[in-house]
Amino acid sequence: MKKIFLLMSVLILLVLVTSCAGPSAPAQSNPAPVQAAGRAEGELQLFTEELPPITFSQDGKATGLAVEVVQGIIKRSGKDIPIQVVPWARGYKAAQEETLTGLFTMTRSEQREKLFKWVGPLTQEETSFYVLKDSKITINNLEDAKTVNLIGDVTEYSSTQYLTEQGFTNLDISADPNALIRKLMAGRIPVMVNTNTSFGALLKDNNANLEDVKVLYTFITTQSYLAFSLDTPDELVQQWQKTLDEMKADGTFAQIYGKWLPGEVPPQ
Repeated sequence: MKKIFLLMSVLILLVLVTSCAGPSAPAQSNPAPVQAAGRAEGELQLFTEELPPITFSQDGKATGLAVEVVQGIIKRSGKDIPIQVVPWARGYKAAQEETLTGLFTMTRSEQREKLFKWVGPLTQEETSFYVLKDSKITINNLEDAKTVNLIGDVTEYSSTQYLTEQGFTNLDISADPNALIRKLMAGRIPVMVNTNTSFGALLKDNNANLEDVKVLYTFITTQSYLAFSLDTPDELVQQWQKTLDEMKADGTFAQIYGKWLPGEVPPQ
């Protein structure tokens, strides 16, 4: 009897506690992509950044290697889609939070793989640590790089994400790669991260050239893509990939690549 009474008491107590707790909170979920203001329903928007000669603005219009490739895809699809040049962090945020959004060129990394849908590759590149030509710094591996006072890199770049994951605490992160170039040339940062496809043009835009710097250590070899927001229909992504493959097959892609990066081998 005592055991039965004890069991009934426990059951009554559980009922009372549950009723006092109130309704359970709804499960948390990631916010759904939003439609950007001023854009028609179902209209695709495309963003790129200032990263000459791959993507940049000239006379108020987007141009560059990857821009010409994407414009070729758009033309063959019979569409008319403007390409907006914005700071990288702005485009990266939009590609994750706004509907039907494409951003290029984006390094396809393990960290980003499930965040976007991909079309490419558009470029292949080596990411390295650069210093001024007279610098005495030596970097033979990532552990060496961790001992440097400051290393300049760009907000939301794959290299910044990678180095942060590797435990780097000495990154000087800026939204503007040109600001980092000026810091490097002025001696305000001893090391900067960039790629073989864009560093020369960035230096030229800041009254410098590749003869003023040297590569210490290449730590990432990657390919870059056009990244679409996850809500973008698979059919559209597949059609764009098919059109890009056709441009590669008929020689159009190689012609554009050689125009902007003479001597570089285009990705397949």
